[in-house]
Amino acid sequence: MGGVDRKDQMLAMFPLERKRTKVWYKKLFRRLLNVSILNAYIIYKSQQSMNHRSFRKTLVVQLLSNHTTSQPRTLAHITHSGTDINTQGFVHYPQQYVVTEKANKGNRYRRNCAECGKRVTTYCKGCNKPLCVFSCFKPYHTKLYRNTAQ
Repeated sequence: MGGVDRKDQMLAMFPLERKRTKVWYKKLFRRLLNVSILNAYIIYKSQQSMNHRSFRKTLVVQLLSNHTTSQPRTLAHITHSGTDINTQGFVHYPQQYVVTEKANKGNRYRRNCAECGKRVTTYCKGCNKPLCVFSCFKPYHTKLYRNTAQ
């Protein structure tokens, strides 16, 4: 087997290139990155015994270790001021759309926010409206509460 065939065979196991990349320089960058990793593996393998998959995993861990913090990140959460927003007898709280296999084909689980129009994956459980959690949820329900109270 020739050297080019062997290289292509080894690169085919760990593809970084995307078939649908329309911009040529992104495709070129990914190809060069993949070939560079393969070359590093071949050089490393001559000194140490390690398989290709383990080498790539170790490489990723070492590259990311410089950019991780020692403290785990805390996720932002929504705090309620004692009670949930209650309008028209429904309790309103944000909920994430559940992605089913059928909806997983595209962005069918994303909807336009009822307040600002951005694409969101969250909605209000009480009124079943898609809303941005941090910027639009409270103003939308405050406006809704004022309109129903009058």
